[in-house]
This record gives sequence, structure tokens and C-alpha cells, in this order.
Amino acid sequence: MLYYIVIVIIVAVAALFAYLFVIRHRGGPEVNPVIVEGLNPTDKEVLKALMDMGGEAYQADLQRKLNMPKATLWRAIRRLESAGYIQVIKEGRVNRIRLIKKPKLD
Repeated sequence: MLYYIVIVIIVAVAALFAYLFVIRHRGGPEVNPVIVEGLNPTDKEVLKALMDMGGEAYQADLQRKLNMPKATLWRAIRRLESAGYIQVIKEGRVNRIRLIKKPKLD
């Protein structure tokens, strides 16, 4: 009887790990629906500032120029990266943001 209980526990733990693995690794990057329809004002502001800075800037410099909270800027950067407008280049503990697709801003 103890033998069956141990087998059931092992199978349950394996199923749990498989479920967590699938949940964590599914899909790829999320595409924000705002990007599909057009850029939101924050995204446009980030892209405009990046173009004004020569198409490439460190995230901290971009944050200072825009006077924007770090989390807000990071969310915009992730959306723009997912949409293919920018590339994030990690250099140690800092991020360099490079414009790779010039948008048509209104």
C-alpha cells in the first residue's frame, strides 16, 4: 500500500513541475494591443526622445530627458521592443536603447 502512495506522490509532483514549465515557457513575448492599433502617447514620447538623441541612448539618459518614472519607461521600452521599433543592448548593469525602425509619428 505504501508503494502505491509513493508512486502517486511522485506522479503528482512530476505533473506539477510539467505544468509550471509549460506555463512559464509558453507563447513568447506578449504583443500589447495598443501597438497593433498604433503607438500610445508614452511610446511616441520615448521614440521621439530617442530620435532627438541620435537614435541611441542609455536608458538612464532617456529617463532623465523624459523625466519619466523608471517603471513607466521600462514598460514602454518593452512594448516598443516587442513591436520591433527598438533594440535593448545590455552592457553590464546598464541598458543601451537603439532605434531600429523609424516610426511615422503624428
